[in-house]
Amino acid sequence: MTASIADAGPVPVQDPGRVGVAVLLFCSMMTVMAGATISPSLPQMVLAFQDTPDAGILVRLVITITSLAIALTAMPVGALADRIGRIPLLTGGIALYVAAGTAGLWVDQLGALLASRVALGMAVAAIMTTATALIGDYFDGERRGRILGWQGSAMGFGGVVFITLGGLLAQTGWRGPFWVYAIPIVLLAAVPLILHEPARLRPGTPGQSAGREPQGPRFLLYAAAFLVMAGFYAVPVQMPFLLAEQGHPEPRVAGLALGTVTLVSALASLNFGAVTRRLRPGLVVPLATAAAGAGVLIAGLAPALPLTFAGLALTGLGLGLTMPGLPSFLMRITPRARMGRVMGGFTTAIFLGQFASPLLLQPAIARAGTAAGVASAAVLFAAAAALLRLIALRYRVAQAAAR
Repeated sequence: MTASIADAGPVPVQDPGRVGVAVLLFCSMMTVMAGATISPSLPQMVLAFQDTPDAGILVRLVITITSLAIALTAMPVGALADRIGRIPLLTGGIALYVAAGTAGLWVDQLGALLASRVALGMAVAAIMTTATALIGDYFDGERRGRILGWQGSAMGFGGVVFITLGGLLAQTGWRGPFWVYAIPIVLLAAVPLILHEPARLRPGTPGQSAGREPQGPRFLLYAAAFLVMAGFYAVPVQMPFLLAEQGHPEPRVAGLALGTVTLVSALASLNFGAVTRRLRPGLVVPLATAAAGAGVLIAGLAPALPLTFAGLALTGLGLGLTMPGLPSFLMRITPRARMGRVMGGFTTAIFLGQFASPLLLQPAIARAGTAAGVASAAVLFAAAAALLRLIALRYRVAQAAAR
């Protein structure tokens, strides 16, 4: 029997205005900067710490340990946001982000660098969870879906700018990309001045549904988010090494490759609202996820650089339509009094997938090389696509999200 999911209920609209939306989008861009910005410098970092035992895997953890820290702290941060408010946590997260992110400019030990990346992860957990929850608080219906599309687009365009900038700064040395983490300092004043704390809605109050969100679709969507991110993170973590093996060791080539994914993803996310108005999200999102998997398969097995870039573009297209759909479905079924907790769980799923990515792909890399590892990420995307289609058919989440 097919289960139906009801809307979480009408609530007062608290639109923060255009400037407020811009601030939220800038905050969302910071999550992209957290990891992939420094990925073009990973091969240089391995050389810089070559005297450190197991430097090869530890340097890869410089990116993914941030994801683990986010995954471990996002759910308690989300619960805290529901209890004490979004704005204080968002402001504090930004301050920690700048301090921890720029630590790579001066630390000399790989262990200290990894510790700073853990602190960065805690900051990102606060930023991503509260910023996404604020979108759920401030907006409803079609407007919310459009803002989520803009959020994905901003993250994509931010990725183009910051990842490419990271590749250029990596030309000066492995520390160069860490300067990018100083940019969000402008948000320290903007967030408390421009954004307002949403009304404290609790279950059972007017305009808010009582009880909890349906647990079945919630956790299945978390699982899909985990698989999507585990598959996608083969790109920023493994592609610089694959390109180097193929005779393209220059950081700017890796930066352009990653920029291609994020640019196409941004354009796709920008049109998420328009696409899902015309086509059923329950069909669009699983197909987009499958397309992302086909892209990494092509990129991993491509015999020439142009075909590699074509595969990465296809991955960006699929990811750009998948990622706004996941939180949109979750927000539609979640009471606002629990928005922080549920978005915290979503953040945990995403970044746990990022952390797990190199661990899941390492057997294929060890057996058949980096190219096989990148291509094998397609299996994770395929599993996510099947799961998303199952969710759409069984729970009608997509139909609810489209209303």
